[in-house]
Amino acid sequence: MKQSIKQWFEKVCGIFLSAVVFVTFVCSLQAHSQPKIDREAVVKRHCYDINSPYEITTLGNGEFAFNCDATGLQTFAGNTLSHWGWHSNDLPAGMTPQDRVRTPFATHDRVRQYLHPWTPEQRDLVKWLNDNPHQMNLGRIALRGENGFPVKPEDIDVIFRKYDIWTGKVESSFHYRNTPVHVTTVCHPVKDAVSVKIKSPLIKTQKIGIALTFPYPTALPGNGRFPESILSHFTGDFTKTSGHATVINKDQTDPGQVTVKRTMDDGGEYDLYISHSKGLEERKISSKSEDIANVHTLFFYGNDMDEIEFTVWFVPLKVTQNASSFDLNKKTDPYIPSFAETLIASAKHWNTFWNTGGFIDLSGSKDVRWKELERRIILSQFVTAVNSAGSKPPSEAGLHLVDTWCGKFHLEMTAWHGAHFAFWGRPYLLDKWTEWYRTIGLQSAKEEARTEGWKGAKWLKTPDPYGRWESWDHGTNRVTQNVHPFYIAELLYRAFPANETLYKWKDVIFETSSMMLDFLYWDETTGRYILGPPVMSGAEGNSGFESWNATSELNYWTMSLLITKKWRERLGMSADEKLEHVLTHISTPPVVDGVYIDAESHPQVWNKTPDGRHFLRPAWLEVYGCIAGPLIEKDVMEKTYEKICQGLRSGEWRGNLWGCDYPMLAMTAARLGKPEEAVDWLLFNAPLNDYSPGGYNTGWYLPGNGGLLWAVALMTAGWEDAENFDIPGFPKDKWNVKFEDIVVVP
Repeated sequence: MKQSIKQWFEKVCGIFLSAVVFVTFVCSLQAHSQPKIDREAVVKRHCYDINSPYEITTLGNGEFAFNCDATGLQTFAGNTLSHWGWHSNDLPAGMTPQDRVRTPFATHDRVRQYLHPWTPEQRDLVKWLNDNPHQMNLGRIALRGENGFPVKPEDIDVIFRKYDIWTGKVESSFHYRNTPVHVTTVCHPVKDAVSVKIKSPLIKTQKIGIALTFPYPTALPGNGRFPESILSHFTGDFTKTSGHATVINKDQTDPGQVTVKRTMDDGGEYDLYISHSKGLEERKISSKSEDIANVHTLFFYGNDMDEIEFTVWFVPLKVTQNASSFDLNKKTDPYIPSFAETLIASAKHWNTFWNTGGFIDLSGSKDVRWKELERRIILSQFVTAVNSAGSKPPSEAGLHLVDTWCGKFHLEMTAWHGAHFAFWGRPYLLDKWTEWYRTIGLQSAKEEARTEGWKGAKWLKTPDPYGRWESWDHGTNRVTQNVHPFYIAELLYRAFPANETLYKWKDVIFETSSMMLDFLYWDETTGRYILGPPVMSGAEGNSGFESWNATSELNYWTMSLLITKKWRERLGMSADEKLEHVLTHISTPPVVDGVYIDAESHPQVWNKTPDGRHFLRPAWLEVYGCIAGPLIEKDVMEKTYEKICQGLRSGEWRGNLWGCDYPMLAMTAARLGKPEEAVDWLLFNAPLNDYSPGGYNTGWYLPGNGGLLWAVALMTAGWEDAENFDIPGFPKDKWNVKFEDIVVVP
């Protein structure tokens, strides 16, 4: 085991800097041996056309997203979401978040305070913690008919929509009342603003107009009170007039500008600045339609033109939720960009995005599946940049829709969301999370460690975005999230090898490793360190209270502590005696019948939970396929992979594979020298491995998109201890892979 760790340490940590030089050399050779890829041609063949009224196309800038339907607006579907827009309902009477019961848990003669699983006495509080805060729909911008009445899907036909990801816009053409309407929609790359241009003869006759409607924020994804209504396609309550205020102010010096002040019942505030052309007028409508007209709806109709343009800029002011208040004012530049200016800014931004960073062209391949795989790759780059490159780690659904976790992120999935940014030559997008990790996140992790009884910092699984509480009953038992900051920090140092990176992340690294060392238990009888309980492994086969020495977590723990050692050396610090002892005495992953299993505590468990009721996800493949786990023996992993694959292909192992698991299988296959199987796993026919027309894995699951890009980078540029770097993850007889600026994976 000592030799295994030493080898991993030299290969992974020690080669991080030299890998940058090597990648430059490889890319240089490639540039001389291959003609430059026509990136515009590749992207534009995936700027798809779509005629479904409800299919969502997402535009945004990483911090803010405008999701639109076939009309280019939100007439039938689509929410306006951001990383700053959150709302909370009132707490149950007489309760505070700190009233959440913690139970003493004895582990290795140490007593720690863990969140107690759900009990009837705390039902209301547990539900509140799960539901709050929830992501807030900032407003719906919809096409309206005469006198403010809704436009229904059956009212439009001859639909044609182009999702132009090369310039970041949506072009929608359709007929309403047998008359053509053309809508162009675009988001600003810096300001949280959406700009729209509409051309139609119906504008000057006032047969169509625009409505901005502001719903009351709810925890439900969609309006659960109206499951058969069109409102079920939106987040928020569009019937509730109380609990929020909408104040509209016209600019007396500029008739083309309107300000809207939004105030929530929890004290949260944000503004909208609306700038429109002279041919558009704000007016009151006496509509009795299915909305909150004249209270929380703003109508605009044309005057004497058949073309209108407008921009809506959303500006955060304050989030005030129970125990804490956060000022969020981002309105540093008061200028509202016009449609034409936004169109130019967006095109410039996305042209720069596509012309820099990693790229791939599969069009020369003989395998007929090349175009679908290329489509997934190109669209995944776009949707992850739109959803996941903001000031906070994203939720699993990003800014696309509000999921059942109410839009809160899962910290054990952050590498799946963002590692690919570094591999595809865009580490600056991953770096946007750094400030959250080193401030709010670290403060929250230190508080959790203190409360439970550990040293250092222990990260929650699903915290609220301001780090105040865990949303899930068993979130503190899931420990994988403790290792993701190490991987992210190391990728960022690899990209930016400077003291600035070291000082930004050192507190996160050292405080978290302090907890990780404290968390381990020294077993005098066997002369080794034991991990847990409680350890809910990545397979999530049990609550974690009875689980210990999980294969995934042992490797993740060791990887993280090796990175800690490297950071100490980079900062000129002396060796840490406890750290060195752990690295040479930590338990090895459990092996039964020649294959790795999920956890040593459950030697009888293979593919099902101990009660036999549910299938596991084979999470222990992560620590070979994704991170080249320092404790893994290749021959044992190969037998493990073969046994898992046999069960998956035969149907003996059914269910509980998420969209990120197929890239995980692909990476494992590639590292084991099975490139044909690697490609097959990426394109495996399964519901949770599907990709929507808009590019989302299974319609919403962003870790699948990030995992796909992670896997393709590894399969294309290779990994640090690969035997060759000549596109090792694709079979050469069927695939002709051209790529540029993709970085070797650790």
